[in-house]
Amino acid sequence: MIGSVFVKELRVLVMLVLLAFVSPSAYGEVPENSVSILISDFNDPDQLSVPAARIVKGWLEQEFRSTDYITVSLLDQFVPYGESGFVDAVAAASASNGDIVFLGSCIDDGDQISVAITSIVATNCPGTYSRIDMFFDGQASLTPLELTLGSETPERFKFYAYLILADWMLNMNRLEEADEFLGQSLLHTENSDPEHLYIAFATYGELKQILGLDFDAIQILSSALATFPDDVFLLRRRAASYDAVGDLDAAISDLFKAYEQEPDNSSLNAQLGAQLKQAERYTESMHHLGRSLEQDPSNAMSFRDYSRAHYGLGNYEPALEAIDCAIEMEPENPQGHSMRGFILYEMNRPAEAIESFGAAIERETDPVVLPWIVIGRGICRIALGDYQLALDDLNTTLEYSPSFYVAYYYMGIANLELGNTDSAEECLTEFLSHPLVLSPVDPWTKEGQHEEAEELLRNM
Repeated sequence: MIGSVFVKELRVLVMLVLLAFVSPSAYGEVPENSVSILISDFNDPDQLSVPAARIVKGWLEQEFRSTDYITVSLLDQFVPYGESGFVDAVAAASASNGDIVFLGSCIDDGDQISVAITSIVATNCPGTYSRIDMFFDGQASLTPLELTLGSETPERFKFYAYLILADWMLNMNRLEEADEFLGQSLLHTENSDPEHLYIAFATYGELKQILGLDFDAIQILSSALATFPDDVFLLRRRAASYDAVGDLDAAISDLFKAYEQEPDNSSLNAQLGAQLKQAERYTESMHHLGRSLEQDPSNAMSFRDYSRAHYGLGNYEPALEAIDCAIEMEPENPQGHSMRGFILYEMNRPAEAIESFGAAIERETDPVVLPWIVIGRGICRIALGDYQLALDDLNTTLEYSPSFYVAYYYMGIANLELGNTDSAEECLTEFLSHPLVLSPVDPWTKEGQHEEAEELLRNM
């Protein structure tokens, strides 16, 4: 499920939108000052209270610009779906007691909503929708769904119709179908409320990110930002997608725009600091991470990023202090232990580094990350003279990642120390057969290693 606050807002919007489906305007002419409302909650009648009535009343005030004779009536009958009389109760209530039926927390059950809306629309709104067909499997969960809109259906109603369908799909974690319906809703935005349009864009952009479609997310969020250019949420979401596609400059630009709006936002400072750290702008990174930690000193991730920024500048003591704080908060997070190992290695404290790398290896499950940690422990073992254990780690590194060629360099050194000349020659020769690729995120591959390997081979 999408965890954003915007999906929650979309759910609230859907509740309000049910009013739009069966609003008085769908019946023809609205009698002046004579709008009545019927509110019902078919999940639990005790859950519906005055706040729900106020939401409906507020919607009517906006829709009809009149509050003189607006009344709110509560259905005094609770008929669960599946029991005799459910559809009859909804239809009868709609026909006899009010112009609007509002179905409270039924939003969480697509099965109940479909029956209720179908009965209401069929009874009271002929011509607005020609058919709403819902098909269910044995578990009463939605399977392929068809919404056929009438030729005279206004664009505004199409926008909300597809939003409701998207919400049902999100509620059942059927993200691809939600993606389709959100896309359809944004094809029908004429006369839609700006706030509702914003929620649709924000939810759609975030959904694209969850589906791994970050280029699509950038396009959608850019369209939203054309209307809401200073919105912090949209800027931060687009920055995340720019980061995912490797455009760090664009990501940082968006985050600085957001920062101008909310300079004291702790999570924004953390995000900006992490992005600047990734771009190797360590001094700026520490500034924003420091601000984030002042506002939220319980953020372990910010402490890890703060440690990495210090590490990038060679400030190992404060880096170690920060990573120790992160480990204290999240002792089972492998990233803290591995970072501590890197720092201790640079501080020439190999025994402690081995302990930290071991703790990280016990906790890390990502096969892409593990070789970076295992080779670190192997290198520290060479520093302590534990050459056979070092070879075990270096062989394990190559099992995880056969292209981690620098492992052959360290294996050559360990084999030489053990007197395994043939093995050392084989490893060093293999190492020299590959280009030396330096990277700021790789502490194990260093300039001059090819020359050192050649010198070792000449001296054998």
